[in-house]
Amino acid sequence: MSALEDTAAVLKMDALEFFLKNLQFTKRGEVYAEELKIAADLIGYKQKAHPRGDPNNRPHQARNWHGNAHMGRPRPSVGVRRDD
Repeated sequence: MSALEDTAAVLKMDALEFFLKNLQFTKRGEVYAEELKIAADLIGYKQKAHPRGDPNNRPHQARNWHGNAHMGRPRPSVGVRRDD
């Protein structure tokens, strides 16, 4: 998504608006448009979005446990098998 967001920023457009305008070039543009609008409403995109280059657009701090999350506990294992 970053290349598209970069393009939107150069054009001084909102990234969501840019995505919506370019959905016509996909096979299921109507479906994607509806889903993007629903998702944007659910997360409050208009209130929270910051364009690239905005000084208020700070990256979030990642939380890292440095692998200590499972100390003293056995690690789960996962197996994959094919159904015949």
